[in-house]
Amino acid sequence: MKDLFAKEQIKTTTITEYELLKHKSEIRRHAAERFLSGVTGCPFDRNSAKRAASLYEKLESTGKMINENDLLIAGISLANNEILLTRDKKICQRRQ
Repeated sequence: MKDLFAKEQIKTTTITEYELLKHKSEIRRHAAERFLSGVTGCPFDRNSAKRAASLYEKLESTGKMINENDLLIAGISLANNEILLTRDKKICQRRQ
């Protein structure tokens, strides 16, 4: 991550911010807040909702559904034409 921070502007989503900050110990929450202070947050807006809903329909029709938060995060990434990095093996994003 340090190398990536040095080379690129790192962005996250407001959904990811929520996931990082919820139900964490004080130490983990402080670390999450430090990390988040150095990144740009992309909000879930109307365009993101449309992209997430479209993705939901495609995934539902193929039987390859992912969890709700990941759908919202993918919608934000698609709406902002950003590359989505994830450790989740179920998610694959292509740049459109």
